Amino acid sequence: MSPDQLLEALSIQMYAPPLSEALGRDAVPDLADPLIVAMLILALETELMMSGIITFLGNSSGRFAAQTVTALQMVECSRQATLLQQILDIATAAGMTHEAIQQDRSGLKMFAVTTFSELHGDKWDLATNRIAELEPQIDSQQLITATETFIGRHIDRFQKALGH
Repeated sequence: MSPDQLLEALSIQMYAPPLSEALGRDAVPDLADPLIVAMLILALETELMMSGIITFLGNSSGRFAAQTVTALQMVECSRQATLLQQILDIATAAGMTHEAIQQDRSGLKMFAVTTFSELHGDKWDLATNRIAELEPQIDSQQLITATETFIGRHIDRFQKALGH
């Protein structure tokens, strides 16, 4: 399979066992594994396309936001890594950490539907406004292209992991 086909297969299989277990709740991702590097970037790109960077920061993928910065550097997306790090710096300075976002969610009932502003109020408005200025600068196509190139350099690992 070609790198783009492997990336597509990974984007589907990474959310089901056994690959979904690679980014387990308590484990720090092993960035020595090219598969983990690609999965972190795919998780970011998926959230950017579906819900945006603020959702990424608060969901399960956001637990590994710092490692995602490193993963971006590893696939030679230095501009995207810098942007994500700036976003993390803004969020952290405002107290808008993954843990703080999850804390506010802890009182919700299962399957509750709410908005970010209903849930968190205005305490992070300044930070979210600054982040909203940076988010459009993240180039999803560059993330995909660089990850495909990275997969090409580690094709044997991806073929084995994806059963091809």
